[in-house]
Amino acid sequence: MNQKTKITISAILVVTWMAIIFCFSSVPADESNRQSLEIVNKAVEKFEAKSNLDIISNNEEKIRIGQANLNEEDRYSQQKQIKNQNRTTNTSNNQTKQKETLILKLNRLLRKFAHASVYFILYILVLNLIYQIKGKYKLVYCIISIVVCFVYACTDEFHQLFVDGRAGLFSDVIIDTIGATISFIIVDAIHRIISLIHKKDKRLSNKKEKVDTKR
Repeated sequence: MNQKTKITISAILVVTWMAIIFCFSSVPADESNRQSLEIVNKAVEKFEAKSNLDIISNNEEKIRIGQANLNEEDRYSQQKQIKNQNRTTNTSNNQTKQKETLILKLNRLLRKFAHASVYFILYILVLNLIYQIKGKYKLVYCIISIVVCFVYACTDEFHQLFVDGRAGLFSDVIIDTIGATISFIIVDAIHRIISLIHKKDKRLSNKKEKVDTKR
C-alpha cells in the first residue's frame, strides 16, 4: 500500500467518524435518553438477577446446613425469618427509589462516558492522518489533534442547539476535550515506550557490530 492510499484511507476514517458523531447528535434528546436508559436498565436487571440468585443460594445453603441440628420449631422460625427478609428486600419502597436514583446516575455517567469515548477515538484518527501526511510523530501534531477535537466538539454542540430537546453545553465540550486529552496521554505513553525499546535494541545492535568488527 503506497503512502497516498494510506493518507486517503486515514482521511476517510476521520470524516466517517465525524459523520457518526454528527448522526448521534442529531437524535432527539428523548429518543437518545430512552436508548441509554434501556442499556442501563438491562445492566441493572442482570446484576439484580445475579444478586438474587446468590442470595437464594446462600439462604438455601444456610437452611440445609442448619436443618441437621434444628428441631421443627426452630427450623420453621428460621425459614420464616429468611422469607420475610427476602420479601422485605423485594418490596421495599425505599429500595425502589434508590434503584431509580441509581439508574438515573448511571445513565448520566454512561452519556458522559460516551461523549468522552467518541472523542478519544477521534483524536487517534486525526493524529494518524497527520502522521501519514508528515511521516513522523511530534508533540505539536498531538496538540493540533486535540485542537481539532475541541473545535469539532464546539461545532457539534452548536449543531445540537437545533436538535429537538437538546442544548449546546460547553461542559460537554470540556468532557469531549478531556476524552481527546486522555487519548493523547495514552498514545504518547505508548509511543515513548516503543521509542525506548527501539533505542535499546539499536544500542545492543551497535555494540554487537562493534564486537564483530574487532574480531
